[in-house]
Amino acid sequence: MASPSPSWVILDTAPRVATAAGELQPGADISLALAAPPRVTQLTVAPTVLAADPDPHADIDSPCVLAADPTGLFLVLAPPSVSERPPTEARAYRGPDGVERTIHVGRVPKPACFVLDVPSGAASRVPDPDFLNASTVGFQNIVGCDEATLICFSSEAGEWVEVDVDNPLPNWIWSFDGVVSHDGKLWWLIEWTPEHCVSFAEIWDSYKAAGLPMPKKKPPRVAFIHPENPDIVYFFVKKYLFAVNRRTKKVVESEAHEGRASSSSGVLAWELPPALTAGI
Repeated sequence: MASPSPSWVILDTAPRVATAAGELQPGADISLALAAPPRVTQLTVAPTVLAADPDPHADIDSPCVLAADPTGLFLVLAPPSVSERPPTEARAYRGPDGVERTIHVGRVPKPACFVLDVPSGAASRVPDPDFLNASTVGFQNIVGCDEATLICFSSEAGEWVEVDVDNPLPNWIWSFDGVVSHDGKLWWLIEWTPEHCVSFAEIWDSYKAAGLPMPKKKPPRVAFIHPENPDIVYFFVKKYLFAVNRRTKKVVESEAHEGRASSSSGVLAWELPPALTAGI
């Protein structure tokens, strides 16, 4: 009996640009090469979606999937075109040698925002909010202030929406790594309460039996927690992705991968829309 199709995949957050005919369906802007975990699913976009002349001075140097929704929508940030670079302002100054010189001062170009609709294969650019950069999006607050702003893109209205919310911990410095999506909500975590600790020494025999490379200078790096089984944690080591069951203290699966992903920011555990689960 065939095993049921997985309900989630490991998505590489770095989309690749199609370079050959036939990589995309006629009229489609995007495609997905779905792969069952622990293999990595690759997103491919048409060259017409992203800027042909990405600005090297933008505060993001390559496209990335910032968020993936179970309905099949991806929010993608990418370097804007050089032609969109904000104008510079000429300023004159006199150096220690008494010679007057002119410099041009300008703002760092902000990322371009795209929404990719995976079921339809369509991609569209969305308005670029003035406040957006590669590191602050979603929840914005001032340390010490009990109020904050929650920022989200409404696919229905086609615009960014700002919602005033309470800041439960005014003196806490929130970070992207402390946010998880669960049950249709965003949860900001301030502390992890250890319930079970496992050292790598305890799984070493299982690690070697799986044929994984010996870590030398860098230890394995956490990739993500299994979205349906919190006992299973995924790690990167060199070009391998492997999963450990923290209760049995064994490596339960592993796979070599060719993508650039090597840390938690390089992959997303994405819950598939029902229409896509049969495609694996």
